[in-house]
Amino acid sequence: MRARRSGVGKLRRRVALRTVVGFEGTILRTTDGGATWTAQNSGTTSALWDVSFIDANTGTVVGSGGIILRTTNAGTTWVAQESGTTEGLLGVSFTDTNTGTVVGQGLILGTTDGGATWVTEFSGPSYRYLSAVSFVDANTGTVVGRYGTILHTTDGGGG
Repeated sequence: MRARRSGVGKLRRRVALRTVVGFEGTILRTTDGGATWTAQNSGTTSALWDVSFIDANTGTVVGSGGIILRTTNAGTTWVAQESGTTEGLLGVSFTDTNTGTVVGQGLILGTTDGGATWVTEFSGPSYRYLSAVSFVDANTGTVVGRYGTILHTTDGGGG
């Protein structure tokens, strides 16, 4: 599904439960199938690259400079979380309100507490260009990146 452009910032390509993110800290939400979009205050002017909502209220956004933002009220407020990195974070996937994975430039981060803490699961040059992640449950997921990189796990990435 493609996001359409709006008068608020330059949009990227991600849509999740009616929310899109983009350049200059843009977060937009629709409640009418995309006929109208309402800007939400992200609290940043950095580029935001991906968004994952586990339900209508609980979502996580990632972006440039290691930014991770979390909402539990459908985006009325976004709260910054400490990622432990300044690298760009490009993809995020949550399987429930607590279990999530983030990928970016040179790393894979994981949380089991809704992002209160993020732990580096993998890092290094072989993971330099990871750009997207999708988990179907807490154990089964796929990460993709440049140069044909495809990483797949059936144990949550732990082995």
